[in-house]
Amino acid sequence: MNTAISKLENDLINNSFQEDGGTYAIKGFNFQAFSGIYIIFYLEKNNCKYKVTFEKEDDISIINYTTNKNYKIQAKSKSLTLSSILKKDKYNNSILEKLVQNHNGYNFISLIFPEETSKALLKSSKIINESFLEGDTFILDVSESNKDIDNLANILCKYNCTSDKILLKKMPFIDKAENAFRFLLGYAKEDFTKNLNINAGDLYKLLGMIYCISEKKFIFSEITNDLFSKFFRSIEILDEEKEILDSIFDDIKEIESNFIANRIKRLKGCYHSNKEYYNNFIKGIIPKFTKNTNFKNYYEECKKIIKENLDKDILSKIENIEYILIWKVIENVIEEELKSNESSI
Repeated sequence: MNTAISKLENDLINNSFQEDGGTYAIKGFNFQAFSGIYIIFYLEKNNCKYKVTFEKEDDISIINYTTNKNYKIQAKSKSLTLSSILKKDKYNNSILEKLVQNHNGYNFISLIFPEETSKALLKSSKIINESFLEGDTFILDVSESNKDIDNLANILCKYNCTSDKILLKKMPFIDKAENAFRFLLGYAKEDFTKNLNINAGDLYKLLGMIYCISEKKFIFSEITNDLFSKFFRSIEILDEEKEILDSIFDDIKEIESNFIANRIKRLKGCYHSNKEYYNNFIKGIIPKFTKNTNFKNYYEECKKIIKENLDKDILSKIENIEYILIWKVIENVIEEELKSNESSI
């Protein structure tokens, strides 16, 4: 990666857009990242076993174990023509040459681009019958004879590559964050294939994961179908925890006043900042919560146990200790509820 701040990192920091009347801090748009998510969604919706790797700023590699095919992809958001992908840069490399340089070991190499940017390039191409993502797949048309085609032929000859190995693919969104984001949310939830049940928050997390992988900030370097399942199971658990917690505090408000319930809520950070220290005060004396336990009765019982077993000096020295320790009670309930939900899946 470039030592300067990457485009993805810069976009993740500086961009946002409006949706449903509220500000969603998407924190960036990078065509590679959105294309990668689209590819992952496509593979998931088609029940493929796969591995997707984000190698460089514009490179994606796919191994589709289900079809036994693998792909090397360059994502380009700028407008492309046949001449522009053959034009050499200051390092004496063209877009096409970079793509074909390491084509060995791949069934196909591919150039992907936004919906609106490469009409001119597609005019120099033809549709082929190769199932790669959704929609039409193109290859460069080498039937004509002109300077660009001769240049292309020289590059292919140099790297012992054939034109039908180079797939051109138009992504189903444009190079704008809002458009790509909305498309992916709709695509994930469409029922024509498999509904992935992904919301905006999940999509932000995926973008963050891809950024971290591309910047080598994760211990893993690719997204697989197993990792995807675990990732979204962890999101589901967080959502379940929130639902359980909301229900717990609804009950606490019926037992205590709203004032006390809100005080307990605010002390969550205090408890978690030194959980081991606080739990030592009630070690072994708080009963377990079971799925057959009535929460209100359990809460009252634990509250009584805490009050009876805390030394008066502790109560006077540590402010709100009796409310801080309620979080151990809440933890017991959440843990049991999650186990119960897991066993019912």
